[in-house]
Amino acid sequence: MKKLSVFSYTLLILLSIAILSIGTISIFSIKTLSDFIYNEVGTSLKEETRLIRNLIDVNSDNSPEPYQEITERIFEDLNIRLTIIALDGSVLADTHENYRIMDNHSTRPEVLDAMNGEVGEYIRYSNTLSRHMLYITLPPGDKNLIVRTAISIDHIRDKFVKTLSDIAVFSVIIFIITVLLSILSANTFTSTILSIKNITTFYAKGDFSRKLSDSGPQEVSQLKKSINTMGDQLKTIIEKESFQKNELQAMLNSMEDAVLLLDNQLIIKEINPASESLLQSRVEICKGHSIKDFLDNDPIIRMIEDSLALKMVQEKTLAVNRGLDQYYQIHSTPLKTSENEYDGILTVFHDVTRVKQLENMRKDFVANVSHELKTPVTLISGFVETLMDGAINDKERVEQFLHVISRHSKRISNIIDDLLILSNIEDKGTDICKEEVILYDILFSAYTSVLTESEKSKISIDVVCDESLTIHVSPTLIEQAVLNLVINAIKYAGEGSHVVIKGKKENNNSVIIEVTDNGVGMEKEQLERIFERFYRINRQQSKNKGGTGLGLSIVKHIALAHKGNVTVETEPGRGTTFRITLPFQKS
Repeated sequence: MKKLSVFSYTLLILLSIAILSIGTISIFSIKTLSDFIYNEVGTSLKEETRLIRNLIDVNSDNSPEPYQEITERIFEDLNIRLTIIALDGSVLADTHENYRIMDNHSTRPEVLDAMNGEVGEYIRYSNTLSRHMLYITLPPGDKNLIVRTAISIDHIRDKFVKTLSDIAVFSVIIFIITVLLSILSANTFTSTILSIKNITTFYAKGDFSRKLSDSGPQEVSQLKKSINTMGDQLKTIIEKESFQKNELQAMLNSMEDAVLLLDNQLIIKEINPASESLLQSRVEICKGHSIKDFLDNDPIIRMIEDSLALKMVQEKTLAVNRGLDQYYQIHSTPLKTSENEYDGILTVFHDVTRVKQLENMRKDFVANVSHELKTPVTLISGFVETLMDGAINDKERVEQFLHVISRHSKRISNIIDDLLILSNIEDKGTDICKEEVILYDILFSAYTSVLTESEKSKISIDVVCDESLTIHVSPTLIEQAVLNLVINAIKYAGEGSHVVIKGKKENNNSVIIEVTDNGVGMEKEQLERIFERFYRINRQQSKNKGGTGLGLSIVKHIALAHKGNVTVETEPGRGTTFRITLPFQKS
């Protein structure tokens, strides 16, 4: 069922009140006027009847003639109908009809009332006169006859009908005015309601710039002011809440840690963008679903469930296995409401994979350094003890031992030097001293540094580079990186191989330095760790050739210090290419 509008509802109420009011007033007015008119006429007629009764002298024989004469004389003076009736109901005289032919009136109600000692008063239609008459009778008293007076009320009824018509016209006019005023009032009231409705609609949409005018009656004006004040307060509250929410959201969005807000059934209620990599799904997809749908890891799920069940903070470091292990430090905190009830849990996943890797690298580094230094130190110590035990007098053996001690001391020194170079590069990061230099000069300097060793290994080396190409770098470090790559190529390419040192500009935004050999190459699975410290593809061969296992790691860190990178391409039996890419800066 369709509901009435405010306007229709208000108008219906106002019109109902108007109709009831006008109807009640009209009925009351008509009743009052009718009673007043008939009471006035009746009272006047009673007084006249009483006077007439007092004027009549009763005949001892009740002969009609004297009474008829009196009635005719009274009619001339008062112009009313007068009837004199004997106690037996017979008519003795009448002003408007021949009393001789008139019926016995003992059954007339007004006559019966008079016979019973009461004043009779009735309005009825007179067949004799063919009109409505008001009849008044008085008790006989000491006259032993009944005096009845009557007056036509048709003229009174005509006046009353005219008065009713006037009242009806007046009521219609009042009703029309009331309808117009009701429409105006309903429209005013409806306008106020609609303006309040519209303003609350704007408020619901977050638009608090609209205001209600304070026009109207005092109460309406106060209501509008209250709504305006409420809007200002709501705006302040919402802006504050929005600011806090945006601030919190910005904090969550900027966090590198995955943050998840779960309910007691582990349904995701809130989530930050950093969680996408953990759950491998978008934020909008994750919300409203269980964390179990995205994270198939029993230890993590069990930890969160235990934290909820025990109502205690839980903190653990656990792995997520997805091909490569990812380690997370997980912190779960049950959320306590103001009613001291627990509703949901906040779980933070801090990725400690890099920390784990660095820890493993540190362990490997310590183990590798220990291993690399232990062998030469042990050999040196052994030969020194042998010499101290008496072998020092054997010149041939002394010379042999001293040669071994010198070689291994040099190896220890090389390892320490390379470690210091690495440490120095890592400490400075990208804050290194750079200058504008010609790239060809750096490449040629590296070439001349290994010329003697390359000739011994019967390895030819070519330098290919535009002699006008300049580059903004640390020349010492770049030469060190190129030198390490060329030495590496000479050691492992094999006798009779060919090495090319090439420098070129690419796409006007980078400079490429390549060291290519046509040696034995490497397997692709060996490339993953090739830039790690102390990593060797063939450990024994590397030791025999005097390598420290730090050369390629130094190359990598030099490239990173220049905001560049180093890559390698290789194919077994066809050689290897190391490529250093550096950003090009125009002078």
